[in-house]
Amino acid sequence: MKLAIIERERQQEGQLRRLVEQWGCDRNIPVDTTVFADEEQFFIEWDRKRGFDGLLADVSGWEQTYLNTAKKLKEQKSGLIVIGMTKEAKRLQGNIDPQIVQWIPAPPGQDDLCACMDWALQRGGERQYLLISTAKKALKISARSIVYIESMPNGCVVEFCPQPHRTFRVHTTEDIATLEQRLDGGGFVRCHSAYLCRIDMIRYINPAWIEMKNGSRIMVCRNLYGQVRRSFVRYFKLEREKSGKPNAV
Repeated sequence: MKLAIIERERQQEGQLRRLVEQWGCDRNIPVDTTVFADEEQFFIEWDRKRGFDGLLADVSGWEQTYLNTAKKLKEQKSGLIVIGMTKEAKRLQGNIDPQIVQWIPAPPGQDDLCACMDWALQRGGERQYLLISTAKKALKISARSIVYIESMPNGCVVEFCPQPHRTFRVHTTEDIATLEQRLDGGGFVRCHSAYLCRIDMIRYINPAWIEMKNGSRIMVCRNLYGQVRRSFVRYFKLEREKSGKPNAV
């Protein structure tokens, strides 16, 4: 994931980098951050090559300006995921379309930042497709429809649900590491050396196995169980908050 950060205070810049890097480390997602001192510097780089997946900015005192920026990016159909950090986050969160901008408290804590970055992954996954090679042809699959990927001796099996209650399995000649890199996070988590699963397709998890929403069960490695469970809980809490329901995990 390539993330642009707008932060005017150098001390906060280092803290933000550490929080984002820890989030990526916990999920085995490479995160490349570029820090800009202000909005103007960001747009110079953005107009030049548009090489970012998300924008994280400290906008305390600049909320309306930043909202206009977010609307401009949406009108450009940029696909950029926009997150604003402000002390007014709670007031703004319910009044602004979350598809335009997500608000989190400033300065952000690890939980707030992780929940919003997990949301960003889900947003990114909605637009993403995975192109895989089978024995006879190339196949384009929506990453949103993938349930899990299982490593095999001569490639992988990708299980996906393009429609509710319809599950398909396709064999690809590529290995799981290649597919994981191609998805670049995208809402997926490695739960076992042989399995990569989509977080929002998890129904239930215990230290031995994971049950997916389509009824499939896959193994979870003991060393990765904690990481997978934390990712699932954060996603679950974020979805409950977005729906206005109380959290209960």
